[in-house]
Amino acid sequence: MSGQSIRPSIAAPLTCAALVAGVLALAPSSASAQASVVSLGGIIGGPTGLSLMVDTPKNFSVHAAVGFGWLDDDGLLGQADLLWHRDVASFDRSDMSIYFGVGPRLGVLTGPDEVAVGAHAPFGMQVAWRETPVEFFVEVALGLWVVPDVDLYPDAALGARYRF
Repeated sequence: MSGQSIRPSIAAPLTCAALVAGVLALAPSSASAQASVVSLGGIIGGPTGLSLMVDTPKNFSVHAAVGFGWLDDDGLLGQADLLWHRDVASFDRSDMSIYFGVGPRLGVLTGPDEVAVGAHAPFGMQVAWRETPVEFFVEVALGLWVVPDVDLYPDAALGARYRF
């Protein structure tokens, strides 16, 4: 998948629409006992672009990211992971949690293999401030492309989000 660039066509908007639909399908319904918290921000790494987190009751969240790949994954990338969180520390002004999960990953590229499909399994740490609606995260991940070729790859990212 290296050396390929973004394909300017309808495939990129369709990838984004598929990721948004996946996040909405996994997000809790309005009948949940606890209100969801939505966070929006940026992510640097795999991919570099926008990060959306929807927290759900019972220590779960859905994290979606869409942006451009770097290193071996040139092109538009999108992923949506179902994450499980565990609180590990509380400080005077912030809370720290670790998380892990799994979800689908899509890549839109040019060349003979224009679309890549696979899975993404992140493990990360998140720090959320109590007095300001800001959270920072850092993660490492293991990914597996299954289309067009089978390819196991490491990944990493960091970012910040604003909670609404």
